[in-house]
Amino acid sequence: MKKRSQRFILPILSLLLTLSVIFFFTEVSISWKITIVVLSCAIACVTLWLDRSPDTPDAAIEVNSELRKKRSLQELSMLLEYNDAIISILNAQMHTLFRSPAAARITGWPDAEFGLRSVAEHCHPDDCSLFSQAFQSALDHPDTPRHVSFRLQHKHGHYIWLEGWVTNMLENPAVQGVVTNLRDVTVLKKMAAEAAKNSRFYQFLSEVNHMIVQAVSEEQLFTDACRIAVNTGGYRYAFVALMNEDNSFINLHSYAGLRDSGDASTGIKLLKDYRYAADGILKGYSYFIQEINEKGDPVFDWHSDEEKVSLQISSLIFLPVSVDNLPVGVACIWSGPGYYFDESEIRLL
Repeated sequence: MKKRSQRFILPILSLLLTLSVIFFFTEVSISWKITIVVLSCAIACVTLWLDRSPDTPDAAIEVNSELRKKRSLQELSMLLEYNDAIISILNAQMHTLFRSPAAARITGWPDAEFGLRSVAEHCHPDDCSLFSQAFQSALDHPDTPRHVSFRLQHKHGHYIWLEGWVTNMLENPAVQGVVTNLRDVTVLKKMAAEAAKNSRFYQFLSEVNHMIVQAVSEEQLFTDACRIAVNTGGYRYAFVALMNEDNSFINLHSYAGLRDSGDASTGIKLLKDYRYAADGILKGYSYFIQEINEKGDPVFDWHSDEEKVSLQISSLIFLPVSVDNLPVGVACIWSGPGYYFDESEIRLL
């Protein structure tokens, strides 16, 4: 690197040369001597002007470099702070080495608590394999992003949907980890599920209306209605039960989705045990339960946990079956997820 003092060598040499000429050639007239001095000064000024940009010392360069690095880190920190994506660096065992500030805001887990377990242990049981497969695929293909979509448990216990990319950068000296870039898509997933549910429901109603027009017998009508409820409507079970001649109890008539008639008998048993509910239904009222496992349900209660496990349902709705405006039985539709039926769906049913 050129030192500051070196920039003056050429002007000084030029000036010394000029003075030497003046002193050695004293017979030159005074006007020539003045001219030579002026030219020497001009040469020195031009030299200084051409070399006017000072070279930065090594120490100054190091200081400027550190300032630039610090500024870049501050800018990166601000970008991560206000970014709504979860950017993480994991090791090969799926343990977290780094998480962006958005991670704690979105998941509710502070870094210290989240890092105690691998990411796979925070996943929904049904989605652990999805994340593990994407992670392993990223390990097998370095620097190639792999798409992943899975549910992760929030600190408060519920699950959120995360979607994004996993990239193996273990061999990158600046990273030395597996980078994940994920976004919270829970709202989008719920909207998509609701849209699919509504589409399925209206398709179910359309097929039922078409079937009513084409049905040639009451038995076919009820049988097809149960089948359409399960196959098109996406409900878990459906059955129709009719009163006997003296209205003393209800007999199973048609069903679909049930493993055997014993499951339907369990539903009928509930109606027989809670006659006030059955009487209300047969007088033209509808009943629905959004979460059958909640304590203190005002309409029905399960006799044992075994019955709940065997049926695997959480929501159900009982609808009166009428012929010529007279109640003759009940139709029951059961769904696996809790809080499955909304008000508009109940009114349409």
